Amino acid sequence: MLSPENLYFWQCHLAQRRCDWSSWDACVAEMRRLPGNASAAVEPAVAFMAFHLPLSGEERHAIARHVAAHIEARAPVLPPPLATRHARIRLGILSPDLREHLNAHLLLPLFELLDRERFELYAYSLAADDGSEVRRKLRAAADHFRDLEATTDQDAAWRIRGDDLDILIDAAGHTTGGRFGITARRPARLQALYLGFPGSLGSQRVDVAIVDRVVGGSAAEWSETPAHLPHTYYLYDFRAPVPDLGLSRQQYGLPQDAFVFCAFHKAEKISPDAFALWMRILSQVPRAVLWLLALPAAAQRNLQRQAAAHGVDAQRLVFAPFDSRDRYLARQRLGDLMLDAVHHNAMTTACDALAAALPVLTLRGSAMASRAGESLLRAAGLPELVAADADTYVAQALQLAASPPRLAEFRRRLAARAGPLFDTAARVRELEAAFLQAWRRGARRL
Repeated sequence: MLSPENLYFWQCHLAQRRCDWSSWDACVAEMRRLPGNASAAVEPAVAFMAFHLPLSGEERHAIARHVAAHIEARAPVLPPPLATRHARIRLGILSPDLREHLNAHLLLPLFELLDRERFELYAYSLAADDGSEVRRKLRAAADHFRDLEATTDQDAAWRIRGDDLDILIDAAGHTTGGRFGITARRPARLQALYLGFPGSLGSQRVDVAIVDRVVGGSAAEWSETPAHLPHTYYLYDFRAPVPDLGLSRQQYGLPQDAFVFCAFHKAEKISPDAFALWMRILSQVPRAVLWLLALPAAAQRNLQRQAAAHGVDAQRLVFAPFDSRDRYLARQRLGDLMLDAVHHNAMTTACDALAAALPVLTLRGSAMASRAGESLLRAAGLPELVAADADTYVAQALQLAASPPRLAEFRRRLAARAGPLFDTAARVRELEAAFLQAWRRGARRL
C-alpha cells in the first residue's frame, strides 16, 4: 500500500529490524497520531508493528480499530446464518500459518487433542501446501481441511458459510498473511480471536477474544468480549521432552565460567529501553555475557555500538548461530537466565526456555503483548520472576546472578513441570470449556 503513512511505518519497522533507533521517538509519536487521522490508509501489519513500541493497551486498541475500520468499509457482512443445531459444535480455525511456521506447532495440540465427541474441526488454510511434516499432521488431525490461499476474501467467506460453522477462530488477525477481510464478513455464527494476534482486532464483528486475566487487562483495551482462561491464554506443545544433545558452551563461543544472560528475541523486539536495562545489568556483573539470537549483520553491528555507548565491551554480546530445532532447544540449557523484552514479551521463545528449565525474568507491562511474560511465568509456577518495575527488574537480575542456589531452585521447579503451563492436554480442555461457554452465550442470541 503506497500511502505516505504506510511507507513511513514500514521504514520504521525496517529500522527496528536493524536495531537502528535513530528515529525511534518520532516513530512512536507518529504511531500515536495514526488513529486521529481517519484518511490515513495503512497495512494491517502496522497494528502488529505497534506491539513493539512503548504504547498502552488502549493506544494499541485504537490503532487496531483504525486498521479494522478501513477493512470493514470494503467487507460487507453476509446475511445472518440460519439458527440450526448440529450433533457436534462446528469449530473452524482460519490461519495463514498451517505450514512450517511456529504458529502451526502451537496449534497442533489443539488439532490433535480436541474432544471429537463435542467438536467437529474445520481448518481453513490461507497458505499453500509446503509439504512440511507439521502441515501433514494438521491436515490429518482436522475433520475437514480447506485450502483458501487462492480464494478471494468474499468467496472464502461464502465457502466458510457453506460449512455452517458454529464458531470461527481467527488465529491470525492483523499479522503477516492474515486476511481479516474474511472474518469481517461474519461467515460464522460466533467469531473469536485467539493466539496469533496479541491484542484486540478493533472490530465488533469479532465477538470474543480468548485471553486470561493477566493479559486481558481492562475492557478499554478490547472491542471484543474477553473470555478468560483460568491460567494462561498461551498454548505450547510441552508433550515431548527437550532433547539432551550434550552441547557445550565452547561450541557456542560462551566463556565456561561466565554468567550467561540470554535475550533470545528477534531484532524488532529489542527496544532501546530494554537494551539499556540489559546493559545496566551487564555493567554490574563483570563476568557476564549477553547471548542473543543470530541477527542480521546490521542489527549486530548496531547493538555492538550501543553496548559500547553504554560502557560495555561489545565482545560481551555473543550471537548464536542458526541451528536445527533440536539443537536450538537443547542449547537453552547452556544459559543461566533469560531476560525478557519489554514491549513485546517473548512468547514461544519464553516457552522454549521454560521447557528446558531456563528461568525467565520479565517486567510487568501495560498491554497484552507486554503482559504475556507474566502470564506464562505465573502459569509455570514462578510468579517471583515477574518484576513490577524497571529498577526491580535490574535488581532481580543482579540478585540471581549472585545467587546460584536460588537460580538452581528455579531450575528444579521448572524441570519438575508442576505448573499448569506444562499440562498441554489440560490447556486444550480449558480452551474447549471457553469455546463451549462462548457458544452457549452466542446461541442464546440467535
